[in-house]
Amino acid sequence: LELFQLMKAAGCKRVGFGVENGDEAMLRNVIRKGQTLDQVREAFANAKAAGLQTMGFFIFGMPGDNEETMEKTIQLALELDPKLANFMLAAAFPGTVMYDQIKEGGQVFADNWGDFAIHDQKARFTMNEGYDPDLVVKKWREAYRRFYLYRPERVLEKMMFKENWTNLPGTFAQIKRFFIGAKDQEAPAEKVAAAAD
Repeated sequence: LELFQLMKAAGCKRVGFGVENGDEAMLRNVIRKGQTLDQVREAFANAKAAGLQTMGFFIFGMPGDNEETMEKTIQLALELDPKLANFMLAAAFPGTVMYDQIKEGGQVFADNWGDFAIHDQKARFTMNEGYDPDLVVKKWREAYRRFYLYRPERVLEKMMFKENWTNLPGTFAQIKRFFIGAKDQEAPAEKVAAAAD
């Protein structure tokens, strides 16, 4: 709490936390950030107590993610209730351990660096052992609906952020991509079938 109080006194207004996942085993065994869910809860509580706005960053589709773990991530986001929540789709960048693991047991849907854009609504890989890229995208969309659309006050608060007004074309482009999708977007299952032909 003291650190956040010092940050507030120094002029800090907002602090972001890379929560990543709402499942304890995923945090410990896959993401390996060394944080527990209780520590995450305490950090959010202390930041809010110090008068700071909070942001939470969550990832969907890490290796090992399934419907249960992604539901836990959504539930945690709702519980923490940050001022702003960002839900991302996992991306395995070339040269990383995650990329090599996926190449060994699955398929990466990426032909160039543009395929790793963070707001393109595309699952970027598939793996064996029941990993479902279509489910990943479905739960990712569901997270935004449940955090924002089912709670109108959060939509209004998000629109109050200065960056959303200073970059209106970008803001509306993101909204369009989320609700309508990109014209060239192809479902992950269709990509798997195409690759098998």
